[in-house]
Amino acid sequence: MGRSRVVAVAAILVVSVLGMALPAGAAVPKIVDFAPASGPVGTSVQVVGSAFAGATSVTFAGVSASFAVVSSTLIVATVPATATTGLVSVTTPLGVGASKTLFVVTPLAAVTTNVSRAAPTGKVVVSGSGFAIQQAVEVYFDTAQLALVSSSATGTFTVTINVPASAVPGTHWITALERISGKSAQAALTVRTNWPSFRNGAKHTGRNNTENVLNKDNVDGLDLQWTATAGGPIGSSASVVNGIVYIGSYDGKLYAFDAATGSVIWTATTGDTIQTSSPAVANGLVYVGSNDNKLYAFDAITGASIWSATTGNDVFASPAVANGVVYIGSFDGKIYAFDAVTGAAVWTVDTGFGVLSSPTVANGVVYVGTAGGTLYAVNAYSGDTIWTETTSQAIHSSPAVANGTVYIASNGGYLYAFGAALGGLKWLAAATSGVLRSPAVANGVVYWVDFNGAFNVSNAKTGATEYTGFAGTGFYSSPAVANGMVYIGSGDGRLYAFGLDDPPAAAARPSIASLHTNPSIALSR
Repeated sequence: MGRSRVVAVAAILVVSVLGMALPAGAAVPKIVDFAPASGPVGTSVQVVGSAFAGATSVTFAGVSASFAVVSSTLIVATVPATATTGLVSVTTPLGVGASKTLFVVTPLAAVTTNVSRAAPTGKVVVSGSGFAIQQAVEVYFDTAQLALVSSSATGTFTVTINVPASAVPGTHWITALERISGKSAQAALTVRTNWPSFRNGAKHTGRNNTENVLNKDNVDGLDLQWTATAGGPIGSSASVVNGIVYIGSYDGKLYAFDAATGSVIWTATTGDTIQTSSPAVANGLVYVGSNDNKLYAFDAITGASIWSATTGNDVFASPAVANGVVYIGSFDGKIYAFDAVTGAAVWTVDTGFGVLSSPTVANGVVYVGTAGGTLYAVNAYSGDTIWTETTSQAIHSSPAVANGTVYIASNGGYLYAFGAALGGLKWLAAATSGVLRSPAVANGVVYWVDFNGAFNVSNAKTGATEYTGFAGTGFYSSPAVANGMVYIGSGDGRLYAFGLDDPPAAAARPSIASLHTNPSIALSR
């Protein structure tokens, strides 16, 4: 048969490719190029070539990918989850075509924070990885851009941001967005306005500087949200840390309640009543005094007992924790300092009167009220008296200090406001009965209770009443203000939680499309 005859016959013959009968002129797929040349799992890749019609498979380094055939010359595929760097291939009934170059699988972009929880205005270190080399990356808190950084030669970055003061309690989102490519990553951050101890810290200011839900303009909308029951009256005041409310009861138990619902998480037992001592939370421990003459330390998560230390009489006062030391007053008239980790005694100071008021530690000074009605300022190192002020009757309350003013309540039924620097009465507010507990201050508002069961809210500057609520048989407890709620224990054995019926909530997780560059933010160095 001549050559022309062979060609003519070949034109009409059916040839076999990959075991299938194929018409003459059919072509095996061919990959000419793909873009982008690299990317992480989930990247959409455009594969350009020919003879893609009827494609049955696309792989990256042998791992099958999802894909769509746009035309005989274009396929769009997604880099599969287990793909590694390697060749891209396209399979059709006519054969397999492979790329001449490797698709480079890069790490997924990721962003992390050095803490999982933070307060408004708190500092958070944000770290990113898996970004392109030396590219501009925008860092957002929810939808607000807070920083602009340049990724390193390995695609990483680190930057410190401040949580916005307006960030309400709840889950917020940190987003890192590569400006040119749009590569992004997000991490959740929980915002809390904690109240970790009696009077909110060792200084016992009674002030929550981070509280941003309740203020003087909306406290008239407070309403009872829930109550939780203990086995006896509650004279202890609440501490609120990371969604848990800690409070003691006359039944001798320390309770841990869910801050949102009031359900019991755990209880821990002491040797006698926890009459008025309020827990302090620090270093993963909860410290509280008992009328068995002891100060206790419990594990904050489980309630397990860690250590106890003995004083000379009942412990009505609340502990203050500062610089690795726990300070506590006892009815034996002494102030004690114990090692916060071990419970070992550090020193004692004798005041000469039974101490029911809780020590306040600020700038090297310990402030204590006594059963004699005198407020003492004592040198924290030597125990020397610096100054004294006298009220109308015995002081069970402890002072709150905020905005240059000292707020102190006496059993005589008055809340006093003195000048913090030089003393002198600024104003006083009368209660319907004696005031045994200490006030709390937040956003220009003073929260305080009297023995008749009245929960009072006063303007911090004028003393004018903004709100009064009633519950139980009389409030024994000092209020704690945290995360838009006010927690108060009562003589009826219940913990009361007041809050707004419709409080502001954290925004939903933002979409990348909702983020917009702030041109006024300079590149961080």
